[in-house]
Amino acid sequence: MSDLHSDPLDLGADLAQRERDAGVDAVRASIKPIEPSHVCLQCEKPTNEGARWCGKDCRDDWQKWNPEA
Repeated sequence: MSDLHSDPLDLGADLAQRERDAGVDAVRASIKPIEPSHVCLQCEKPTNEGARWCGKDCRDDWQKWNPEA
């Protein structure tokens, strides 16, 4: 069916969905990955090779205070 014969509400809903999808894609593209290091992101204690946190508690605390990451 062509857009000329489509319901205006359906066309509006489709446009709104495309705009939401574009917004989500833009946010995802702007997120920079957190690089592993040799220190905990939360407490700065040494970590195992490639780990971002020294343990579960630090990871959970960091994620609680950095939900956008």
